[in-house]
Amino acid sequence: MIKISVSLRDLAGEWTNSGARWSCGASWIEPFVHPLLEVLTATDGTSWALTVRERRSGVSRAGGDPLVMSRRGLEAMLAEWRAWPLGAVVLVVRADRLTVSAGAGGAAPLHLVSAGGRLVASWDLMDLRSFVSSERLVGREVARILSGHSRYGHDTMFAGVHLLTVGSVADFSASGLELRYPAAVGRDQPRELAEDADPVAAFEELLAWVLEQRPMRADRVAVQLSGGQDSATVGLSLGALYPDAVTACAMELPSAAGVQQMERRALLAGACRLAGDCTVSALEYLPLHPAGARRGGRCSVYEEPYTELLEASLAAVVARGVVAVVTGFGGDELMAVAGQGSSRPARVRAWLGPAAREAEAERDAGIAPATAVPETALLALRTVSAPMLRAGVWPVAPLTDPHMVRFTRQLPEVWRADKALMRERLIRHGLPSRVVRPVLRETFAEVMATAVHRYAPALLRDMAADSPLVDAGFLDGRALLAVAEDCERGVRGAAEHSAVYTPIALDLAVRSLT
Repeated sequence: MIKISVSLRDLAGEWTNSGARWSCGASWIEPFVHPLLEVLTATDGTSWALTVRERRSGVSRAGGDPLVMSRRGLEAMLAEWRAWPLGAVVLVVRADRLTVSAGAGGAAPLHLVSAGGRLVASWDLMDLRSFVSSERLVGREVARILSGHSRYGHDTMFAGVHLLTVGSVADFSASGLELRYPAAVGRDQPRELAEDADPVAAFEELLAWVLEQRPMRADRVAVQLSGGQDSATVGLSLGALYPDAVTACAMELPSAAGVQQMERRALLAGACRLAGDCTVSALEYLPLHPAGARRGGRCSVYEEPYTELLEASLAAVVARGVVAVVTGFGGDELMAVAGQGSSRPARVRAWLGPAAREAEAERDAGIAPATAVPETALLALRTVSAPMLRAGVWPVAPLTDPHMVRFTRQLPEVWRADKALMRERLIRHGLPSRVVRPVLRETFAEVMATAVHRYAPALLRDMAADSPLVDAGFLDGRALLAVAEDCERGVRGAAEHSAVYTPIALDLAVRSLT
């Protein structure tokens, strides 16, 4: 939620606010401007501090000139800022160093790089393209991406570029850039319910409270209503809080699954009392489309695989005045049961080169300690943050709120298995069985297979002939050519190789950023 370009020589200078940014000499700090965010500043005459954070209902909005206080007062205020329960970033400028700390939430995480006595940071990795090189890739991170074992940590695929994870602290001084993880957060265990407990009602009450923490204008809010359990859960609560005001949006699937999806969504939209609907066809905005964001070098490999489709959906809701999109991210993690899915063997990809296979052994090295929110939910939120902010939209993911996570982790597993709690809630709201438990599985598998069939063969052949990832041994050029032939035969054949989208996206990212 902030962009930074600060030189060591300007740290001791006088910082002034020009409206959009704070400046000192050739240095500047620029918060993301949005109705759901606020900026506060304070100083003790020696140090200067700033926080950009999500606004909280019932808390007065402050701004303008920095609050002047004693050193002890500033330290107390910094402690308060860092304990902010919603998303936040806190900066402290001293004569010899700049400290940046990330608070709760996971939207718009910062990417940081230190070079030539300057710290540059942005929520958009694309802003740092001048600091990266295809010859300086982080092997273990490249291997994580290619093998489908993404991990949450300070690593990015580019040496020298780091991600400021939730709770982390970055110190920039004459010694360079140093990042520190927070202490690990313990995991709550399932407990027995009281005899008269109603976990569905308690869940509903808690989710409503979480949503009310942000002062959202309902007529400027959209909810991603895919038709699945997670988005339906969020949609029901939004509709109860703001009846006939919130817009629904979705990416429409093709074929029979798409017909089922739209029928279920219509029933859900009625139950949720949403104000309108805004859908875009997934087949019209395929991944890897020649005119799309990824082929055009306008997004990073960490962004949503369906970025082209997401951008179209965002453009549609922004045209209706939407400035915040509420998502169902984190729902799978809320309802997860220990050991679920662990027995499924990892599939070995023939196109992995020797460097990737060797680096896979380090995939768990240097990752963040356990956080209050599961890492997979934070990784998912990261994929949509930059595209949404570029569109002027703030992402809200209530199911990743630590209060929600802690509550559900303490539930007996019977309420989480197969998302029993969410399904029971749909039943109580009068929704039929075809909504509670659909016949067909609704996934983007056909969409990705279609994209891979149409666009992957030519891209794979280009990669086999000339790719820094092949040259570095991360990919096997001959194996890529074999996959290209299979994908060219048809959508069904491409479906067997849909995972090849990842090396293609990685190759495009390396080229676009270097």
